[in-house]
Amino acid sequence: MLRLAYNLVFPFVLVLAAPYYLWRIWRRGSVTRAFGERLAIYSPSARARLAALDRPVWLHAVSVGEMMLATVLARELRRRRPQLDLVITTTTATGRRVGERLADDHLVLLYNPADLWYTVSAAFRRIRPRLLILLEQELWPNYIWQAADRQVPVWLLHARLSARSFARFKKFRRLLRPVLSKLALTVAQDEEDLARLADAGFPAHALFCAGSMKFDVAELAAADGDLAGPLRAQLGWQPADRVLLAGSTFSGEERIFLQLFAALKRAFPDLRLVLAPRHVERADEIAALCRGFTVSVVRQSQLPPDGAPLTVTPDVLLADLTGVLRALYALGTVNFVGKSLRGRGGQNFIEAARAGKPVVVGPHTQNFARLTELFVREQALIQVRDAAELRVAVSGLLADAADRERWGAAARRVYAENLGAGEKSAAMILQFLDNL
Repeated sequence: MLRLAYNLVFPFVLVLAAPYYLWRIWRRGSVTRAFGERLAIYSPSARARLAALDRPVWLHAVSVGEMMLATVLARELRRRRPQLDLVITTTTATGRRVGERLADDHLVLLYNPADLWYTVSAAFRRIRPRLLILLEQELWPNYIWQAADRQVPVWLLHARLSARSFARFKKFRRLLRPVLSKLALTVAQDEEDLARLADAGFPAHALFCAGSMKFDVAELAAADGDLAGPLRAQLGWQPADRVLLAGSTFSGEERIFLQLFAALKRAFPDLRLVLAPRHVERADEIAALCRGFTVSVVRQSQLPPDGAPLTVTPDVLLADLTGVLRALYALGTVNFVGKSLRGRGGQNFIEAARAGKPVVVGPHTQNFARLTELFVREQALIQVRDAAELRVAVSGLLADAADRERWGAAARRVYAENLGAGEKSAAMILQFLDNL
């Protein structure tokens, strides 16, 4: 009855939400490809590539954050078993752009099908997976039901439950139990999530903890090489110049940092600013905002591709390229991680911690609450309550090299101590596949 009710109601919900999601698809990516693949209508080339795979492992990663987790997992799996076939599906155009570098003869990247019984069924027929892995909180009922019909095991990997999600799961635990019972394995990020998942109705006998792969995601920056040094030289910024970097910023935060930059520039004439918005499609808006502050700004996407130095040294770098921020944190003297002063929930600050520079966040870090607690407890993260505290913290760090060294070293240490969840998860997957 639950399955019937869901499949009668969800199409109407999807139709009502369609104008908003179509607008987002149009704004962020290819309408034709995204729309067709969301209905499991694949191009001839995509169908041919899927047909060439041998019962792949299907990873579903909703957006950029989950795609980075999928990247860690895919690389660990392929390092151990190079011929293992994979399919990765994603919801957003930005997630797809991040994943495109992974695609090869053994890995196919697609947009995920909408959770309608006929689209998910068509996707299963084309993909023919032997294992479906849903990352973090992507619990779509038709995916799970269709997998059960085909005797395809389903894992929920890197699972977490926020306080709000936990309350919802507990409230509807009896209704959700028939769906959750079909999960072959749920792998939590930490012991607290493990307890929440068990209390929320996830099968207790299939609950494990492997740690947070977000630390391993940050380690992907090692493959980028030194981008910060050549970029600094191209911009004409001197090695001793101080750089304030605001990464993954949300609407409203860029204005705060431009105001802060203008105020601090008087005390620190060598100060430079990097603005790296969470959504690069906001670049035009942010560039216009910079001009309103009468600061010289250059967009990273418009720098000479041959690395030729600029003739005029800009005050501000607008990082409007997807997937470069993790390498840019090495450029900062002080790094701020956004959606924590404006917006809600915060963004992942582990990549900033890897750089070994002081990391500052605002008060809204609910999406990373336990990580925030860990780093604050270890004196490896500075959390401010508002723009006024931000100014005091940044000004103090810019003035005191020893203080910067202490905060940066602590951030790097906590990061290094928590590596390895991706390797552990990949080993679990391969052992499971060997026993199928």
